[in-house]
Amino acid sequence: MTRTSGDLEMASALSVAGVSAPVRAEQLGYRYPQRRAGLRQISLSVAAGEQWLIAGPSGCGKSTLARCLTGLIPHLYHGSLEGAVWLNGLRTSETPIWRLAEEAGLLFQNPAAQMLAHSVEDEIVVGLENLNLPRRAVGERVEEALHRFGLEPMRARSPQTLSGGEQQKLALAAIMARRPPVLVLDEPLSMLDATAAGELVEHMCGLAAGGTSLVVCEHREVYLRQLAGLHTLRLPADGAREAPSEVPPLVSAPVPPFWLEVSGLGVALGERPVLDDLNFSLAGGQVVAIVGRNGVGKTTLLRALAGLQPHAGRVSIDGQLADLGMVFQNAELQLFNGTVRDEILYRVADPDEGLYNWLLAALGLERYQTTPPLLLSEGEKKRVALATVLMRGPRHGLLLDEPSLGQDAAHKAMLMRLCRSLAAAGRLVVMTTHDLQLAAQADRLLVLGAEGFVAEGPPATVLRSEAPWRRIGLPVPAWVSDGLPSDSGAQASPVSEPPAVGLRQPAARGNGDSPGAAPKSTPRLRRLLRGSHRVRGPALVESSPLRRADPRVKLALSLCASLAVMLDLERLLASAGLYLVLLAWARLLPQAARQVWRLKWVLLLLFVVDWLFVSPYLAWIISLRLIVLAGVFALLFSTTTPAELRLVLEWARVPYRYVFSLTLAFQSVGLLDDEWRAIREAQRARGAWLPVAGWRNLVERVRDLVALAVPAVVLVTKLAWAMTEAAYARGFDSPHRRPYRSLAMSRLDWALLGSIVVVAAALLVWR
Repeated sequence: MTRTSGDLEMASALSVAGVSAPVRAEQLGYRYPQRRAGLRQISLSVAAGEQWLIAGPSGCGKSTLARCLTGLIPHLYHGSLEGAVWLNGLRTSETPIWRLAEEAGLLFQNPAAQMLAHSVEDEIVVGLENLNLPRRAVGERVEEALHRFGLEPMRARSPQTLSGGEQQKLALAAIMARRPPVLVLDEPLSMLDATAAGELVEHMCGLAAGGTSLVVCEHREVYLRQLAGLHTLRLPADGAREAPSEVPPLVSAPVPPFWLEVSGLGVALGERPVLDDLNFSLAGGQVVAIVGRNGVGKTTLLRALAGLQPHAGRVSIDGQLADLGMVFQNAELQLFNGTVRDEILYRVADPDEGLYNWLLAALGLERYQTTPPLLLSEGEKKRVALATVLMRGPRHGLLLDEPSLGQDAAHKAMLMRLCRSLAAAGRLVVMTTHDLQLAAQADRLLVLGAEGFVAEGPPATVLRSEAPWRRIGLPVPAWVSDGLPSDSGAQASPVSEPPAVGLRQPAARGNGDSPGAAPKSTPRLRRLLRGSHRVRGPALVESSPLRRADPRVKLALSLCASLAVMLDLERLLASAGLYLVLLAWARLLPQAARQVWRLKWVLLLLFVVDWLFVSPYLAWIISLRLIVLAGVFALLFSTTTPAELRLVLEWARVPYRYVFSLTLAFQSVGLLDDEWRAIREAQRARGAWLPVAGWRNLVERVRDLVALAVPAVVLVTKLAWAMTEAAYARGFDSPHRRPYRSLAMSRLDWALLGSIVVVAAALLVWR
């Protein structure tokens, strides 16, 4: 059932007449303060148990509507709001946002920016604590959500170590566990594989049958057609935003034939192996699609091919490094300039204006040349990021990580036309995607499972072969198979058999340094695999006796040690000795040593300056104080989770607003470190960090660091804002919050507390 603007007057009339509806929007419109467009005036009425699909081209205002329906607009945004929205009779502009969060849950488009806790389990707990539920009810809802979304094996993992699809599941679990009567989902299927998408749609059917009102903003409409009684509202599109139907051919020098050869490729993220001994080759001049379940390693594979991910094995073209541009799944990491034009031309020497104009036309970006990229919709950001990579002109081709995210059908067709232009010029285009309709348009389709590639071949052939899909547990929906062209009797090939056209196994060449040789297991390589792409920050030491101690005792111990650094040298040495014994007993010496090592240059600089300009005595005492403080940091934060720290600060009657902000900032340190690295990788992927010989290398590195300052500030601002939105959407400022966990002192805690008092008293009375 599709409704357009002509049908909306009737819905508005019904609402005015008094027909009860959990969601009512009347003459709703919004303009952002930074730009003209936002949401054109619409009216909408959603009854209990009704399911509404909000459709429309990229940038038409779907995400804006989602924020209006849940009250984030106008409470957190200060543009121009027209009309009104009611949630179960509550006018959103006049009701506290925590109260609105009890009536409506919102899933944001970017799941990575919604993570508020240090573990998968606590991510679900955060929102439930704000509902004033009994602890038993919270525990039951957590277990139900973990089971329903298949997250039980990951309950102790950090959300930042999950794949994009797994983060999407976790964000859904956290919102749905609150059981709001109204659920607004912004692109919930965008990062899910076919299995997870089908399961979510089934769950949505159950929610609707139970009376939950559903409003879903989504481009992958075909999945939602299974919902009985689905209503559709298509937002009016601005003609300038529509994808161009015809694009002039790309004028590009043809690339000589080549093969991208991969041998013995292996990647481990932290201690977890992701890819193991992949061996394959891909020919230039074709479009290759890679599909697989969430978390199987598709993004990691592209990062390795682009040279951004440390790995075992070899990736080369004619024995040389491959020059492949990469567009990230999260396009925001690649955008940090003031305008779209500046973004596309950033660090491009002697830019080709003809190519620049072609990219604007091909990607539908002409009207946005003077617009800040971060103010665009998710789909528009994705296209700007693609333009930045293509403007650099990577010699061998392009890597696209989930290119269909945020793109409507017209823009996906435009994307394929662009990929065909690149392939026609001899370049290789490799994309990972959950969109099987998009994958069906490629020249070759590769199916990636936990054990590596399980099948490859022409898309029509592979999609009709049941065995590989059963092997990885990923069904091919009937509507995908029905739309495939007839095949010629070819069979999908397991990659271990003789190769088909477009994919071949590299032949071993007998030379240990050749691309076809097995990777050498060097100490440096093992070190890279152990340390690659892990979330930074202090890791919990589960084996420490202090891990189970009451966090109040650990906080008291840390405060006591911090105060001890203000003592004179003799008492400071004595307290440092006692503290060293404590760290040894608590098995925390390695963590303390790592914290001190991170401060090595600060310690050295202060020591030298104080020694030369003040006195050797001051040099020693300041250095020793910093070392003790580093040990304090190791003791507290390597044995205490942010949730436990939050609990003890609440116990101390610190206002929850400040407690939540403080602990969220602490656990975001590791995320910021990873995002900072991702920005550098994005610049490398764009060719911004090119090696320069001689003394100019130092000048260029300084210039690069200065250039990173702006995106770093933008990054921190974006991250803080995204987390603020996510926190308010889960009732962050609720006045009747009830913590899920409680504090209790054990015998060990009382013994430690007594020791602290005795030592503190002894140090104070020392003469």
